[in-house]
Amino acid sequence: MVQYLALAGANRFWEHILLEPLLNKRDEPVKNISGFSKKPQPDSPLHPTKADFIREKYLFHGFFKRPNVVRLDDLNQQLHASVRTAVLETSLYLLALGANPNFIHPIKGTSPVHVACQYEQIGQLELLIAYGGDVCLRSDKGITPLEIALEKVQKSQQLEPPNGDTQHPQVPWSPLIDCLVSSFYELTDGLAFYLCRRVPNHKAAIFLANPATNSATCGLRNGIGDLTNGPGGPPNVFLGPGHFLVAPSSVNESNGALEGDADRRTEARSKITALNNITFEV
Repeated sequence: MVQYLALAGANRFWEHILLEPLLNKRDEPVKNISGFSKKPQPDSPLHPTKADFIREKYLFHGFFKRPNVVRLDDLNQQLHASVRTAVLETSLYLLALGANPNFIHPIKGTSPVHVACQYEQIGQLELLIAYGGDVCLRSDKGITPLEIALEKVQKSQQLEPPNGDTQHPQVPWSPLIDCLVSSFYELTDGLAFYLCRRVPNHKAAIFLANPATNSATCGLRNGIGDLTNGPGGPPNVFLGPGHFLVAPSSVNESNGALEGDADRRTEARSKITALNNITFEV
């Protein structure tokens, strides 16, 4: 998502008033309020010149090109339609204008996050999550974005020829599902990595193949959904007994691998002891 927006030059629309002289003349009150007539130079001081410019540009949207009349409902419906395509600039423009990424369409009953998963637009999904999109939001029919992504993967696996490996059946997983699960566990993953330099293996914990069980109750539980398969479909999946902590590659490359549970427990306890009590206050 970041690479796409950088290559597309999407950062320019934040500076329309500075880049286009005609807009600068028309929006004279905005210019006077902002107090800026041009961008700071590379050798300009960080404080207060660059700091004030960054706040005015990204926080207050002082140089943003705004339409004459902005209706929030129109922005939300345009965003709902825009996330179907791979054009991220339009969605970024609508989100910057104030479109709600968790908007539920009054007729279709889905949010932009649901639509991005339905059309397998992972770039749009990352952009919506960055602007506060809720990956646990349910549609009018009670469907979550994760259930939509799982259904897409299972349908694609049904179209593929069977590989004949009954011992290791194919697990329903995709970059779209990985993005949703990573966003859901972002806070706990960060806490786990801080304490013991390990991250949970969500794929192994949530999607465990169970070829010996073919009952209809073998599905996703705990509010995530209940995806069961008929005869000839992909293997059933079920919620595993727990999340398993694994060491990411960055640990071995930069910080070194931790050997032994005692070392991990000691380091985790020392980090918790060093924290201030204010950190745990709500």
